[in-house]
Amino acid sequence: MIDSAKLQELVSEYALSCIVRNRRPSFHGLAEELDISYNTARNAFRGEYCSGKPYTNTPSPRRRIDNRDFEIIRRLFLEA
Repeated sequence: MIDSAKLQELVSEYALSCIVRNRRPSFHGLAEELDISYNTARNAFRGEYCSGKPYTNTPSPRRRIDNRDFEIIRRLFLEA
């Protein structure tokens, strides 16, 4: 799982690169920056997986982003 501080750092760097390139953030770009899949980036933004199923508080061992950090992802796209 990506540490909260590291996630914030990576998302901030990605946001800055979007500003420099005069581009809006995208799930594809964020996924590449975080070394995760497009679906993982999109699902973290939505807070759910598989058509409307919310994440549980018991994460899968393979989960890369903690539920508590979904807001970091949301802010990136809502503030853009």
